[in-house]
Amino acid sequence: MRMVGEPGDRRPFSHASISRRVGRCLGGAETDPDTRDLAELEPYVEKVRCYIRDHLPSLDHRRPAILEPCLYTTTPDSEPILDRLDRSLVAGCGFSGSGFKHSPASGWILAALALDREHELPEGFRIERYRFDRSSE
Repeated sequence: MRMVGEPGDRRPFSHASISRRVGRCLGGAETDPDTRDLAELEPYVEKVRCYIRDHLPSLDHRRPAILEPCLYTTTPDSEPILDRLDRSLVAGCGFSGSGFKHSPASGWILAALALDREHELPEGFRIERYRFDRSSE
């Protein structure tokens, strides 16, 4: 969910009015993308409103100008899956909402897998941590 402050401003990143983005990453129940806008969001909105009221008092906490539910894939441990599925296919998925910020490192790992060079990855990037079958070990 993304809430953009300053009611009435529909230009979130315009230079005329600087808006604030406030959100909460909640995970949640399995959702059908065709019916996601029908989900009951008020309990989540209320939590964010209270946070804004208590911690960002200069912002208007009464209602969001824009309310936008977001969909993303998750894994049980919130770590992405980066793995070789067979000799000619590597996959990166399940980024739990953080794929964009990790894309350089994820691309590096996937490239190493595709080129059979995973042994060259630094210790913190070792593939065992991101294997598809890690939860069943």
